[in-house]
Amino acid sequence: MAHNTNGQLLKIDLKHPGKIIKVKIKQFFPGADGLLWDAAGNLALIQNKGVNKVFELVSNDNWESAEVKSTTLVVDRFHQPTTATLNMGKLYVLNSKMNELSDPTAQPSKEFSLQEVRFIPVK
Repeated sequence: MAHNTNGQLLKIDLKHPGKIIKVKIKQFFPGADGLLWDAAGNLALIQNKGVNKVFELVSNDNWESAEVKSTTLVVDRFHQPTTATLNMGKLYVLNSKMNELSDPTAQPSKEFSLQEVRFIPVK
């Protein structure tokens, strides 16, 4: 689970739902929205609220800690991404345009797009 406001990653024990731990990671993700596991057990984290990027997180200790393996570039220009899906091994993110909801003068979009995610390894 990701805390949308403070950006912390939390691990919930499914056998004991009251047992929640903070995942140790060097980065916080305010605006974290969607989370999706891939076939390799990596976690895609979709972050909006002005950041509008996707991060690929990995863990070697059953998610007691994690690190950012790769991320998208700002030039990919996601528009308030909220959730993701996998199709034939490729990750796609929904551009929700939620920012239109906070502007009473804006005409809400009638169409939305799925955008392929291209991860770049973090050094």
